[in-house]
Amino acid sequence: MIEPKQSKTFENLVPALLQSALGLIKKDADKYGDEVLSSFADIADAEPKFFKKDFKLVQQMMAAVVYDKDIDDSNLKETATEVLILILERIPSICKNDQAVLSSTVEMIFYNMVIYIIYRCKSTKKSKKSGPIPKKASRMNMRTERLTLTRSPSESRPSTV
Repeated sequence: MIEPKQSKTFENLVPALLQSALGLIKKDADKYGDEVLSSFADIADAEPKFFKKDFKLVQQMMAAVVYDKDIDDSNLKETATEVLILILERIPSICKNDQAVLSSTVEMIFYNMVIYIIYRCKSTKKSKKSGPIPKKASRMNMRTERLTLTRSPSESRPSTV
C-alpha cells in the first residue's frame, strides 16, 4: 500500500515512468502491457493524487494505448481506460476544471465499447456458438457487476396522475 507521504517523493518521476511504460507496451504489449497497466491501476486506486500533477500526460499515455491499432488486446485497452476512470472518480475536480479531459475520457470509453462489439461480432461469425466471450476478470468488470442495480416490481416509481 502506498502512503501519501511516500508518493510525494516520487511524483517527479511520473513523466519518466509513463514514457518507459509506453515504450515497454509498444515493444511487447503481450508480455509487459497487462503488468505495467495493472501497476498503474493499483497506484491510481491506492493514491490517485500521485498522478494529479501530470494527469494530462497520463491521459495521453493511456490514449496512445487505447487508440494503437497494433495492440490487439482489448483487456489492455480496457485497463488503460480504467486507470483514467480510477483517477477521475477519486479526484473529480480534474474534469470539473477541464471539460476536455472529461470529453476525451468519455470518447475512450465509447471507443472501447465499439471495439468490444466489433470483436464480439467477428468472434461469433468465426464460431457458431453464440455464448459470451470469455473475459479476463478486471477491477472494472467487478465494479460494474457491483454497481448493476436491478429494480424489483415493488420498488417501481409511483405514477403521477
